Amino acid sequence: MNTQKTIEYLNELVAANTDRIEAYRISEKEVKPNDLKILFASMAETSIINKRDLAIHIELLGGVVNEYKAMAENFFQNWNDFRFAISKNDVIFLLKLCNEGEQLTLNFYEKLLNVQFQFLDENSLQLVKKQYGLLEFDRISTIETLQIIHHHKN
Repeated sequence: MNTQKTIEYLNELVAANTDRIEAYRISEKEVKPNDLKILFASMAETSIINKRDLAIHIELLGGVVNEYKAMAENFFQNWNDFRFAISKNDVIFLLKLCNEGEQLTLNFYEKLLNVQFQFLDENSLQLVKKQYGLLEFDRISTIETLQIIHHHKN
């Protein structure tokens, strides 16, 4: 195992969760429906916990947490669309954008799990798998909320 590579990859997940926290905190403040405020607060909380656990793990490996490196450039790339959906209270479009953002985050974790897993020790691998599961649950919650809202509109 290459500890420096492990720390580098885990720091990328810290950045991904930092971006996610920021996006959902802004969304939570600006969105009108209360159920969406609760959903976004919950999703931000998932990433707060993920980020904290990653930071602890990085420090245990002897590394320094670097949360300033932005995740993939296309994470919430369509931020203008996202803010537009919030301003127009277009809940369905907003949730579709959230789902896309969630899938980008999951893809980032999948890349680490499927391509760069050889750089992870067993503890790091288990942490990443656990966080992937939490993020997958959030994505499913977004889809279910979208389906419920869409059903009530029809």
